[in-house]
Amino acid sequence: MISEVWLHFGVVILVQFIFFFVCAAYYKKLDEMPTLLLRGIFIGIAIGLLYDHLLGRYLGLFSYELGFGFPFLLLNAGLSYGLFVASTLLLKKISTIHFVIWLSALVTVYEITNYFFPVWRYEFTLSLAPLFVLCLVGYSSGALLASLIAYKLFNHQFILKLSNVKN
Repeated sequence: MISEVWLHFGVVILVQFIFFFVCAAYYKKLDEMPTLLLRGIFIGIAIGLLYDHLLGRYLGLFSYELGFGFPFLLLNAGLSYGLFVASTLLLKKISTIHFVIWLSALVTVYEITNYFFPVWRYEFTLSLAPLFVLCLVGYSSGALLASLIAYKLFNHQFILKLSNVKN
């Protein structure tokens, strides 16, 4: 029989996949989904293991209901972080405001799902508004790092529009 926490993990992964699918449909990139998922898994493993070890295990900012064992961390990095990265890679040359709106939607979906189906927990207490801002900062660091890695490895276009300012 599957434990409740593994069921929660499955629900979180399913919701993340649905979010990715909806975004892919919205950006008309359904045909790119397999490539983006493979790149997402590859980059997600690197970023996930880094963030989980540094921010979770060593700095103690968050913990997992399933612990910090390597098999779970690897699975979580590939699936959860992988879907996050794949969703991020759907975005190409968007404005900063569009990025913040998209990221706000992602944070809201991910964090509400985790609230009802707990997989991770923060090891500090903040009211809702500061927690949301902190999540935006944390998730944006992951999105920007993923975009940079995808650009360097796969020549994938960077997430934000960067324009030259003429004097």
